Amino acid sequence: MNTLNQIKALLRCERQYHDTPVLYNEASRLLRMAEKHDNSNITLREAIEERKLENPSSLPSKYSIAVHIWGRDCDQMEASYVQIMPATVQHYLKAEREMYDNAEGPCSMHIMTEQEYIKFEPYRRDHRAEQYNY
Repeated sequence: MNTLNQIKALLRCERQYHDTPVLYNEASRLLRMAEKHDNSNITLREAIEERKLENPSSLPSKYSIAVHIWGRDCDQMEASYVQIMPATVQHYLKAEREMYDNAEGPCSMHIMTEQEYIKFEPYRRDHRAEQYNY
């Protein structure tokens, strides 16, 4: 693990800085700077740049991306949906962390193209209910 990744991991794990605004602002600044210079995020940054959504009037931010999220929980409930978020590496990685932290089974996420976003239909299926006919 390179030094940059170690610094980022320490800043993410350190929960005490949330209570002190000065430390929180400095930690946030360091995280943004680390993300900007982190070579491991180059492909993610390029994917975000390529797939920015073009219609800002219907989006929460002028520069947004559509992220497809799929998951199945321990009760075999499967869901697939889209989350619109600002087009930054930091927002994508935060959403990815939250998805994995709350996962109860297999899950995945990826950035959608605008055509995929336009054609997307949300999906929910209760496999256990189908199995037992209720």
